[in-house]
Amino acid sequence: MVNEIVWVYGSSAVGKETFIRKLADNPPMELIKRLGWENKKLVIIWESIDHLVNKDDSKGEKRKQILDKVLGNKGNDIVIIKGQDIDIVKKFPQLLKKKLPTYKHKIIQLYTDIEVVFERCKNKFWWDKKTTLEEFKGWLFYQIKLLSGLKGFEIIGINNENKKYEQIPFPPKF
Repeated sequence: MVNEIVWVYGSSAVGKETFIRKLADNPPMELIKRLGWENKKLVIIWESIDHLVNKDDSKGEKRKQILDKVLGNKGNDIVIIKGQDIDIVKKFPQLLKKKLPTYKHKIIQLYTDIEVVFERCKNKFWWDKKTTLEEFKGWLFYQIKLLSGLKGFEIIGINNENKKYEQIPFPPKF
């Protein structure tokens, strides 16, 4: 049995935390089967949800704790991490890949229609009201560029719009 480290990415407000909580509480069996996770224990790294990059942690120092937490969960079947762009910039997925070379290393990139997600962002407390849809698309393109640069990671696109979590090509078309 090969263990897996799975990073969940997607634009702000795409539903990463909701998706992870769904995996923890009531995982859709069809999705579990598609991902090959039947009869496997899923471990959520909750610190990846709690330690978000913001004004208090603009350099992502608290995000480093996620690495220790993952390494402390060696031996579990599937370890799920909510990813942020800074993790890729700081090479956290690559560091885990180097430290755990026998594991499969995957990325799930969630996608929901960009205009729907843009509207959701407008309700976030951190949202800058001056941000345009084009700027928002630029952030998503940046993330896709970062993800595309990861070598040796399987990247799975998942449509998060209807909560059926259908697999789509990566990168998504929008």
